[in-house]
Amino acid sequence: MDGRSGAAATGKHVVIIAAFHEPDHDLARRLIASLLGQSEVAVNVVAVLDGAATASDTALRAMLAGQRIITMVLDEPQGVRGAFAAGLARALALHPGDDACFAYADQDDIWQADKLRHLLAALGQDGVSLAHCDARVIARDGTLIAASLHAFEHRQDPRDLLEALLINSISGMTALFTAPVARLAVRLMTGLDSTLLHDHVTAAAAAALGRIVSVDRPLVDYVQHEGNVLGARELRQRRFFERSFRRSDIAAYRATTQRIFDDRRAVILALQAAGLLPQRLADMFVSGPRRPAAWRMIWHYDAAFFRMCLGGQVRRGMLCIRLLDAALRHG
Repeated sequence: MDGRSGAAATGKHVVIIAAFHEPDHDLARRLIASLLGQSEVAVNVVAVLDGAATASDTALRAMLAGQRIITMVLDEPQGVRGAFAAGLARALALHPGDDACFAYADQDDIWQADKLRHLLAALGQDGVSLAHCDARVIARDGTLIAASLHAFEHRQDPRDLLEALLINSISGMTALFTAPVARLAVRLMTGLDSTLLHDHVTAAAAAALGRIVSVDRPLVDYVQHEGNVLGARELRQRRFFERSFRRSDIAAYRATTQRIFDDRRAVILALQAAGLLPQRLADMFVSGPRRPAAWRMIWHYDAAFFRMCLGGQVRRGMLCIRLLDAALRHG
């Protein structure tokens, strides 16, 4: 089946990859209940225990006992991307056909009972490869911090593969994607020399195979607490310009720019190996500074910069300028 088809959504069977690393038991219990309590959707869970300490957690093991949950252990902690990549590969081995869809679950989130039902309806549209929803940000005691994570972090959906690569606006906990996307995401993440997280790579895979659509409803509660591995933007106190532009040392700035470029180029090269790379992106990331490729590269980056800035995607547009600097210096 082609990744552009919505047929994979019609089976209403979802395999959820839930990754755990020394979780808070109360939050883990609430998550598991919300996963198994999805309405009108058949659900199976692959629970990844990331590291020996997590695997030896008898209370967590007891929570995960059940016919619809398969547990896999990673003796050495693999981190966020590694744990989800391993779990997704295991899920595909257990459900190799195109009749299943796949989702990620973080250990400290709570899903609304109708989350998957709404996402499956969106994923069933023609040409859609990934559907995602909004989320609320709440405190551990349930106090509402933000009614919309998308508004809270000023997120904008990517319109093509380049935009998906530049900045990720799709949280793994909110996404549902087809089997072809799952297979490509595993291929991209396997041996990837990049710091891009699992949801960023999966969004790129989805953009390479079809369309990404958003369900404008908060169907997940993101629980903000002291143990979060990743926090919401403002609560981390790390605004974009502080992460990227507050540099007195130009050499350090360029080193950061080179890392940003290299992270995305690693995904680009994997897509090229899979035969899924548009020529425009080959010109921007692969060809290097040789003429006339350099002029094509500048043309594509400048066109993307103006398109994104005129469309209100200033952060993505400014990132194009940084990547062009690294691309022209790339050997």
